[in-house]
Amino acid sequence: MINKKNNNVTPSPYWKMEEGHNSKSIFYKLIFLLNSKIISKFGYTIKNRYIKKIEQNSFLKGDLQNLRNVELSTFLSDYFNNIGISSQSEEIKKYINEFDIIFRDQPTSDLSGGMGYNNGLFFYILLKLIQPQQIVESGVWKGFTTYLIDSSTSQDASIQCFDINLSLLEYKSSKAKYYEFDINDLEHSLPNNQKSLAFFDDHVSHYDRLLFCIKNKINFVILDDDITHLNVHSDGWPPIPSANMIFNYNKIPLKFKWVLNGSKASANIQGLDVTKITNFYSYHTMPELFNFTGYKNSSLSSFLISKKINKEL
Repeated sequence: MINKKNNNVTPSPYWKMEEGHNSKSIFYKLIFLLNSKIISKFGYTIKNRYIKKIEQNSFLKGDLQNLRNVELSTFLSDYFNNIGISSQSEEIKKYINEFDIIFRDQPTSDLSGGMGYNNGLFFYILLKLIQPQQIVESGVWKGFTTYLIDSSTSQDASIQCFDINLSLLEYKSSKAKYYEFDINDLEHSLPNNQKSLAFFDDHVSHYDRLLFCIKNKINFVILDDDITHLNVHSDGWPPIPSANMIFNYNKIPLKFKWVLNGSKASANIQGLDVTKITNFYSYHTMPELFNFTGYKNSSLSSFLISKKINKEL
């Protein structure tokens, strides 16, 4: 039986991994237990990564930064307009300039295990364009994405943060309510709000998360770690079936195997009714921004819009 809180993962009914003796896996588990059980009580942590992400230490300034922001704003404005979210390049450029300041001032010690510059920028701009009044975040980690939600939404926006382990939290929003349990264990339905958005970075099945969103009438959904069947081995705890698998369900193998950190893993996603999800949401992948920023996207991410709302945007 996997201890969800101590391992920061939730068991999945769709895939399994044979227990191995991989030294890297054992090392990270040891670091996590030391941090959460002993060292954090004294206000310290052992870092399991000694080098910060490149975007925290290397970036453009001056004329080059401005030139990049002009080209990037045109690209992103076209992207959002193409998926039905109205935007102007000057508006996007303003948000990029804001994000550059917010990113440099971010309050968490590092970005390991979470969003980097590209994903954070996309997330921030999307929130600014939509201005959701109700935000649900599942998978809080250190609090970087909560910080972005805080920075991009109105003061009266409602934020609800869920994580099975909040012991590593470094940033806490005054606008948010925190719950140290899985969002599926919530005993009441969420308030119905047309401008509702959910963000999931919790490595739990996207299939289950999207059914939760439909049940609670959440119109905008952002899914991190939206791996495909061909790169499933790249994620330490993949959210199978991912949104990509759901929207390509009839084109991919529904039983597959891979090796994860030296341990054998296998998935079986046969017999799922994905039509409820595909009929409710339109599916969009986040663009790779390396050519503009010089940073690679920290993970594959997707953005879903309810088809009803999409027609009204």
